Amino acid sequence: MDDSSTFAESKTLTEEVVGSAGLMEFLRRDLGAAMLRDPSFQQRPRMVRIILVFERNGIVNLRYDTMRSLLAPYGNAETLAVAAALDAKVIQLMANATG
Repeated sequence: MDDSSTFAESKTLTEEVVGSAGLMEFLRRDLGAAMLRDPSFQQRPRMVRIILVFERNGIVNLRYDTMRSLLAPYGNAETLAVAAALDAKVIQLMANATG
């Protein structure tokens, strides 16, 4: 990405790494470690969580805090539309992953 000199080049490089679900990894961090160091985290959850629960009977449950629900209190229709589109992609990705 740093090697691109134009918007078109950046766009092409970005599109090359978008997966079949229409999503790409933008940043990878160990947020769990940061949360453990922050005692106020429980009072202000601000991340999207995808939770996998493996049950003893072989069933896997997925839970997802939708972006739309996290952003709904702000009441911005344009932002909520983008969030809903992202939620649809993440939910489809989870459905594809679980068969």
